[in-house]
Amino acid sequence: LEDAIAIFIACDKGNRKGIAHFPKVLSWWSKKHRCVRSACIDADGSGSTSDDCAKAIQLSLKKFQSTKIVLQGQTTDAGGGGVTESLAGALKKLNLTEEEYSIANCTLHGLQIAFANPIKEVFGEGGLDRRNIMQLIHSCYDLQSRWWHVNTAAQHLKKNWDQWKIFASGCLNTTTADTAAGKISSSIISLMEEPKIYCDLLFICAYSKAFFVPHMEWLQDHDEIAGDFGYRARDMPVRAYIVVRDLIKMSTEWEAMPEFKEYVDAITEFAPPPQPQPTAPPAPTAQNPPEQPTQDANSRRSARARTLTPLGQVLQDQLDADEARREARAAE
Repeated sequence: LEDAIAIFIACDKGNRKGIAHFPKVLSWWSKKHRCVRSACIDADGSGSTSDDCAKAIQLSLKKFQSTKIVLQGQTTDAGGGGVTESLAGALKKLNLTEEEYSIANCTLHGLQIAFANPIKEVFGEGGLDRRNIMQLIHSCYDLQSRWWHVNTAAQHLKKNWDQWKIFASGCLNTTTADTAAGKISSSIISLMEEPKIYCDLLFICAYSKAFFVPHMEWLQDHDEIAGDFGYRARDMPVRAYIVVRDLIKMSTEWEAMPEFKEYVDAITEFAPPPQPQPTAPPAPTAQNPPEQPTQDANSRRSARARTLTPLGQVLQDQLDADEARREARAAE
């Protein structure tokens, strides 16, 4: 660190099997190598508050006995203690920060929320008593909570759909239905028989390819100036605009996007939109001339309202049916 300019720290609390972990990674600009260098100090545990985390960082920095380290910025996630402004304030009280101190939260975490929340809202979360796409994915793969893993599992399940059917049937044939393996295999086979669940899988894969994967890969990509992976903070204002732009575009044009073609074809086959029946308009009478829309009536219409396309109406009907089933189960 002798040639270091602007030392930053990235840290994150964790707990595995009851053991606390608090990894701390220093990064700095090296005058000698003309790039960003980084090193993990340790993964020792700490308490859960920001003061606890700041004291743990102070203790770890004492390992550099010949170099006094003063931090110029930090990166953390945004939940719980030991994050963002709260951690910065605790570090400042210990005289571990420069006067000008930069704070950034984890954009990977934020992007995963933009992937996770819509999926959970529309399709529901997995569970032993649930019959939805998330339960199928969790039945096939022992997933951690990271939604990047859910994306990977969904893509793999789509690619190997027929193989998973054969695999689950083979597992069931080698055991009985009352064993753990038998229950999981039976659940997989049953869920894979529902066309709607397969359509939901296609939608998740399409949404992932069109939005989640490109931005996730950019955030982890190699930066030419830093000479390392993931150091993209200076580009984040522009990238934030691109993320929002892509979401807005996808919300209105998704049916025509190539990433959604498989899904559009499948959902149209699964539930073809009803054909409109032509009806003759009633003939106006002299006593009751047809009313003309007034400016007041038009002004009351929301500028954001739009008529659903036939396919959009099919999807809305499916969402309404799913919601009715959830309410019925809750009332039992």
